[in-house]
Amino acid sequence: MFKVTYYKVRWNKYLRWEEAWRCKKVAEIKILSGRLSIGKGFYMNRGSYIAVVDGGNATIGKNVNINRHSMIVCQDSITIGNDCSIGPNVLIYDHDHKFGAQGMKKGHNKSPVSIGNQCWIGGGAM
Repeated sequence: MFKVTYYKVRWNKYLRWEEAWRCKKVAEIKILSGRLSIGKGFYMNRGSYIAVVDGGNATIGKNVNINRHSMIVCQDSITIGNDCSIGPNVLIYDHDHKFGAQGMKKGHNKSPVSIGNQCWIGGGAM
């Protein structure tokens, strides 16, 4: 609970959550710029990672379970509904590198990601 408490104090303006959620000791949440909202009953297993960067807006509903080594990285908008289960090694990104005829360009293509209520995302999904 130390890490969760740290983020509540350090990022209070940008991190909003309801009471009673758990995060394993080696799970990590980073908010570099943007906002993250987490609902009641949230659980995040060890090795998992959530990052909100470049002014992104991530919303995680109630009773969401994120299994080991899953990553959620938000630059635009990611919404996960209530009662969802995310398997191990799942990657959820709302952005990708820009490519052109000469290869990779500077910047990212961004598009919102929305996962509905009562969804299960199986292990290894991207």
